[in-house]
Amino acid sequence: MVLSFLIASVIPGLVDSTGIGLPTPPSGPPCATPIDFALLLDESGSMKKPKPVGSMEGPNGSKAFAKELVSQYSLGMDAAIFSVVSFASVATTRVSWSYDAAVIKAGIDNMKADGKTNIVGGFEAVQQLFAHSRVGATKVLLLVSDGKQSDQFGPLQTVVEKAALVKKAGVTVFAWGFGRKVKSAMLQQIATDDSKATLADDIAGLRSYLNRLEAAVCNLSPPLSPPVQGASAREQQTQLREIIGDDSSSLSGGGGNELPWWLPLLLLLCLPACLLGAKKRQKMKRAHVEDNTDLGLGDTAAAPTKKPNGSLRESFKRSNRGSVYGATETEAVSIRLEEVDTQRLSSCSPGLPDDWNTPLDEHDTAA
Repeated sequence: MVLSFLIASVIPGLVDSTGIGLPTPPSGPPCATPIDFALLLDESGSMKKPKPVGSMEGPNGSKAFAKELVSQYSLGMDAAIFSVVSFASVATTRVSWSYDAAVIKAGIDNMKADGKTNIVGGFEAVQQLFAHSRVGATKVLLLVSDGKQSDQFGPLQTVVEKAALVKKAGVTVFAWGFGRKVKSAMLQQIATDDSKATLADDIAGLRSYLNRLEAAVCNLSPPLSPPVQGASAREQQTQLREIIGDDSSSLSGGGGNELPWWLPLLLLLCLPACLLGAKKRQKMKRAHVEDNTDLGLGDTAAAPTKKPNGSLRESFKRSNRGSVYGATETEAVSIRLEEVDTQRLSSCSPGLPDDWNTPLDEHDTAA
């Protein structure tokens, strides 16, 4: 599980939250300039038709269409970012500016067909988003609808006027429609020019225009704006984070707290050395405990103290220092050291007599 997390941090999209490998969806090469792309999608009640699934759900619905469109672009801080606004009786910002494909597609999936058609409200929401877009980026808006605006929200002219305000801010507007209720004239008045207005019988018919849309978007020149003098890559990233914000739909990985790309790789490289070092420290600690046990310094419950040999005990009693069990800790350590030295010397000098360590007065008595 830890390895899956580290790999997922280095290569986003390769491993999901369960640790199962997933294919990374293909994306096209980046455009010459960064793209700020807003999707303005119809979710009015008419999108429930035709039965049984309607024009929004299923492989041929507007949700699948929008997600396919997103997958054609290279997403990133220096590439394309997307926002998603849906409109019915009211307009809803599903996704603010983001380059996280999963977040963008989740916002698209959250749409639900119901209510009237308020295209003006959708343009107002998009206008607010472009007020906080990137300096120097190519700004694009795609409207997808199956009908005209409901009368209660104003005539067509109100939509045209609101679209004109968005275009005045340097946004290129594409207006795409499908079905029998939408008219080419309406789309042409909303779009930047007639070449950017498209009408098809259904969503599947619009899908055939996606490649041409990508080519047109990538060849667009960004709007003229004052150049940013001395803007570093860090400053550009800060600008994008300010635009996107710190909510869960902002940056891939969840907000502006991204780990450096090299940190997970460093952890992978250091993991074997860390495990080896821990094993070596454990071995040294075990050896240290064994040495203390040999000297009588270990846990008395785990390693009972051995009695010293008879010669040392007799010599200790003659010096009026009491038995070894009544000695202080310092004296006990001294006795243990004498025993260890005695054992080592005996093993190294097998020719010595058994009573070589008997006190001199005992030898004299024997003589």
